[in-house]
Amino acid sequence: MKRKVKSARRAVRGMTLIEIMVVVAILGMIASVVSVAVVNRLGEAKRESAELDIKGFDDGLLLYKMKHGHFPNSTDGLSVLYTEGFLKGQLKQDPWGHDYIYVSPGQKHPDYYDITSYGADGQPGGEKEDADLINN
Repeated sequence: MKRKVKSARRAVRGMTLIEIMVVVAILGMIASVVSVAVVNRLGEAKRESAELDIKGFDDGLLLYKMKHGHFPNSTDGLSVLYTEGFLKGQLKQDPWGHDYIYVSPGQKHPDYYDITSYGADGQPGGEKEDADLINN
């Protein structure tokens, strides 16, 4: 009978401090791996979003050219696409909160226009992670 009481006490005793620390350490490692993966994917998602925005501007500019026979000048900018109804909503900023840069005629595309996002730093140039995005 005494043996049953001792084994029952051991079963009820719970986890030791070392066991709890091991579990917390494992959970911490898992959380750090997941957070690094999420942060890297967030940067990729912002770049993809900016590329889609630029593609939408391209489509609106082609519609504008079909109606007017030319692309809007740099001073009219991309906002004319919204005021004339070629794009719905209001003028977007890039995913990093900066304005898209519209230049017509463009430096990269002298016969057309350039639409540029300077990336997270908002400055021309940058490394691979923060390289400028420009329309094709």
